[in-house]
Amino acid sequence: MKRIRALIRENASYILFFAFYTAAFVLFVQTLAFSLPLVLGVLLGVLAKPACAFLENRLHMSRCRAAILTGTGAFLLFLVGAGLLFYWLGRELVSFLSGSGYFEYEALAPAVRNAVEQGLAAIPAAAKRLPETLSSNLEAILPALNSLMQLLLSIPALFLLLALIPVSACVFLQLRGKLPRWAARWFGTQRVVRLRHAIHDLSRTSAGFALSYFLIYTVTFCESFIILNLLDMKYPLITAIIVTVSDIFPVLGPGTVLLPICVYQLLCGKFFHAAGLFIGWILLTVVRQIIEPRLVSKVTRTPALAMLFAVYCSLIAGNFWLIPYTGLFFFLFQLLKSAGILGTKTAGT
Repeated sequence: MKRIRALIRENASYILFFAFYTAAFVLFVQTLAFSLPLVLGVLLGVLAKPACAFLENRLHMSRCRAAILTGTGAFLLFLVGAGLLFYWLGRELVSFLSGSGYFEYEALAPAVRNAVEQGLAAIPAAAKRLPETLSSNLEAILPALNSLMQLLLSIPALFLLLALIPVSACVFLQLRGKLPRWAARWFGTQRVVRLRHAIHDLSRTSAGFALSYFLIYTVTFCESFIILNLLDMKYPLITAIIVTVSDIFPVLGPGTVLLPICVYQLLCGKFFHAAGLFIGWILLTVVRQIIEPRLVSKVTRTPALAMLFAVYCSLIAGNFWLIPYTGLFFFLFQLLKSAGILGTKTAGT
């Protein structure tokens, strides 16, 4: 019993971090429908922070005026970009739903179809269960799609959502100087200072950590979209979005999306498309390896086994949130350790 108590005392900071992080993540997920405009506004404010600082320091604008100008401008750009994106995405979704889907059985080469038919004839039970398995996996990956569509189809809720985003961004930009002082009152001055230094050390540009990763994933999306369009692939926008999302989560990467499509094109006898997708995957990987060290310092990634286990658990439990929970957990854990907040007895002094 004494050993257990001593072990708990020695790892008290890790236990508290796990408990608070889990509680905060669960609360965030449960209240996402209410906090979504605030979260989007804060993220927009973080991205617009360099522009706001430029207006204040170079053009000598007041903080309030600069916050309103940059917050509103960033929101308008976001609105235009999101409108065009949803317009193209809507067209592709209509085509996808009215068509035969991405993978067409009839498009496979005759030899491949014969092999598939022979295999299905040997295992008819598995063939009958295949559509149900794919359907259940799709529902597990997108569990919040129904509630999200209800939110978007509600005109008053959608209007208020669009109105609260720029307000949240402007308030964040105007109060950004006070946020460190408020955080210092809650968590202690030394902890906040070390955490800010750790975050600053991750970024090698004046734009900041959030803007750096925003640029990285924007480049990934643009590269994927251009490659898929050049190869005249079906649903390039939907595929590019999925590739970008897979790149956000550690371990998964664009290869988990592009390589299966490459194999499918190879089975269809389209060797040019298969070679183009494979070269595109290599290009995405190389460009990512070049630009990421220039924008962001080395960040400890989520262990491969932990992420793969999280993906497996999310599919079995039908809960997509297990994947971002795992990735964000290891990122924050390493960040707090680098800042000296976790694992040190003198962190609060």
